[in-house]
Amino acid sequence: MIIKLYSIILYILLYMGCFYSKIHETNNEVVKKDNEIYILKRMVEDKDKEIEQLEYELHSTNLSTRTTITNLRKQVSNMSITP
Repeated sequence: MIIKLYSIILYILLYMGCFYSKIHETNNEVVKKDNEIYILKRMVEDKDKEIEQLEYELHSTNLSTRTTITNLRKQVSNMSITP
């Protein structure tokens, strides 16, 4: 009877140990995934900022180009063609 009790206790302890290590392992995986998600979010935020900057630069370049074209058209229209 005592041997059976010991084997039951040993089985429970082994099962609990395996269960705990599985929970610990799963928790570590969750923490790793959380860290990966955080890093990916930061990368996305950085790319968003880069895109915003590029859009601003493109808009500024477009305005500058339009102004230049307008000024050149004015110059050409004011030029006189001599034969």
